[in-house]
Amino acid sequence: MPLLTSKQREALSTRIEPPDVSPDGAHLKRIWQTRIRNCGADTDLGQLQMGVSEILRVHERYDWGLKAVFSHDAAPALKKLACPPLSLNGDNDALAEIDKKAARAARLEDQDSSRRGRPAPVAGS
Repeated sequence: MPLLTSKQREALSTRIEPPDVSPDGAHLKRIWQTRIRNCGADTDLGQLQMGVSEILRVHERYDWGLKAVFSHDAAPALKKLACPPLSLNGDNDALAEIDKKAARAARLEDQDSSRRGRPAPVAGS
């Protein structure tokens, strides 16, 4: 769950486009280009293909999860965690830096608790 400000959540939620299918297949190119924008142009083609395939697999409802994530303020829940969070991101994922921010916030919480000295792991970039 990314640690986003309300302004960031609002901005990201406006970028979510409803699923559509174009007779000429233009939606396929749009999905591919969106994955490149979100993951980086140098992302492994296999990773891009996997992401696009997953979107197409659940195409009519792929936006449900995004809407849920971008409507949720993770900060209160992060403060209540009894263990360090684990964030998994691709190396070039657009949310990787935001998840690092959440991990740093959890580390600060750790310094003030009985969990002192236990780092919050961050996988990916």
